[in-house]
Amino acid sequence: MNRDSPQLTFPLIWQGKIIAEADPNVFQDVQRAVEDLGLEETVRRGNLSRTGRYVTLNITVEFQDRGMMLHVTETLAAVPGVRLVL
Repeated sequence: MNRDSPQLTFPLIWQGKIIAEADPNVFQDVQRAVEDLGLEETVRRGNLSRTGRYVTLNITVEFQDRGMMLHVTETLAAVPGVRLVL
């Protein structure tokens, strides 16, 4: 194990930020992906970029383990129009 890696303790609360294209379908597609994952969390719209090209979407999820964390973040990153999951 890399000593420089932070140690995560589960369960943990993730306050995620998703940077996506400012297309109305992206918001719906991300919310649908969340529901398809079996999560009841709601995606909230955040800030719009200065140029209006990108939007931040926010979500809070309680991860039970590392596998769940990877599955959720990889699924959200795969939604068309999503550029970054933080």
